[in-house]
Amino acid sequence: MKAPALLLMALLAACGSLSLEGVSAAADTGDRENACDLLTTDEATQVLGVPSSGGSEDTDRSSGTYCEWVSKDSDDGSDASDAGGRETAPYFVSLEVDRGGEAVQDFESGKRGAGRAVDGLGSDAYFSPKHGLNVRNGDLVFSTYADGNDQHPLTNAHRRRIEQQTAELVAERLGPAKDTSVVESAKECARTHRCTGVRYHACDLLQDDEVVRLTGFELSKVDGASSIPAGSKKAAICEYSLLSPDDDPDTGNRVFRTVEVRVEPDARAAKQEYQEQRQQGKKFHSIRELPKLGPDAFYETDFDTATVLAHDVLLSVGYEVHGSPDTDEHPDALETAVIELAKIAAGRVT
Repeated sequence: MKAPALLLMALLAACGSLSLEGVSAAADTGDRENACDLLTTDEATQVLGVPSSGGSEDTDRSSGTYCEWVSKDSDDGSDASDAGGRETAPYFVSLEVDRGGEAVQDFESGKRGAGRAVDGLGSDAYFSPKHGLNVRNGDLVFSTYADGNDQHPLTNAHRRRIEQQTAELVAERLGPAKDTSVVESAKECARTHRCTGVRYHACDLLQDDEVVRLTGFELSKVDGASSIPAGSKKAAICEYSLLSPDDDPDTGNRVFRTVEVRVEPDARAAKQEYQEQRQQGKKFHSIRELPKLGPDAFYETDFDTATVLAHDVLLSVGYEVHGSPDTDEHPDALETAVIELAKIAAGRVT
């Protein structure tokens, strides 16, 4: 099922779940709330304005839960959000629920992006054009999303009304926030992109002074906001931009040096990507084994990148130089810096 996600990026080893008092026993699935238990079929019928089928849950999720309620006159038995596999365009409302530091980080990132604040819902709430209404209730985050069809066309105002009515019912059932212990640290992480203690984050695996020492250049910026294209939801990138003494915009001589750390902690995605990278490198005769970093480690000479598969986590550390530096940087120096940085980062993956 291709369900609307709770926004971004997308980073690493989800934190332990916390229970939330005030949720009915039926909604308590042990370590997380079940979205299908937070809205009844009658309530879905009420907000959609037409009879609704019972909630349909997406069970193939690494964290959080997702449920959707489809109007009976557009329910063909397939997933509402998987439009490509349906015979009939659905008219539906959906609910996605997650909790913990990672969920709060994603909520805050979406809020800074394109959110419009909504008062009176949970601890904080906003509308997102692509992801519906997002609500934070302490460390629990949920989103509601509605879509129509030819038989039930929705204006933006109507869509938002359905999403808000659904959210109000869910928020009432959840009750007041009971745990805020991870909220402030998660919000700070979302703001700075430097995350510690919430989940694996690419920027946690190297310290600034280690990058400076091994490259020989001072840092100008550290950015950990990106997720890996085509990676899992938890994949992440951290970029260390280096100050170049031979970078002179006044003369047109621009030199860009960047150390990049990539992490894919999803075991299945990590193994698949590792095999694809290794096969591609062998095809072009551009890889060399790195036994000092483990049996599943290699260096790509075309990209000055060390790749390591350790503890089912894929780690890549690369060093890029763009422009025309006044000093001729020897390839061996770049390779040494990359391998040493990768060794340090791999030692922090557990």
